[in-house]
Amino acid sequence: MRIGNITNIYETYAIQQSNTRVNRGGNNSGDSRRDSLDVSPSARSFTAALQAISNAPDIREERVSVIRSQIESGTYPLDASRIADSILG
Repeated sequence: MRIGNITNIYETYAIQQSNTRVNRGGNNSGDSRRDSLDVSPSARSFTAALQAISNAPDIREERVSVIRSQIESGTYPLDASRIADSILG
């Protein structure tokens, strides 16, 4: 299964994260407090999911090689009625 544009989503998320970390100096008020950001558990889960998806291969090569060898040897099981049902809807 391939999910498109995950890289773009991850890059956008990473840019947003880096923008929140920018220390905007020049505070002349003498206040030494720093901005803080609390990331929600769902945002952490989302980031972990994006990283897992980006690390996963688009094609399961081992499964493809098994099916390819079955097709080449003529042992791949074909169900004509299932194929017909898929075509006809």
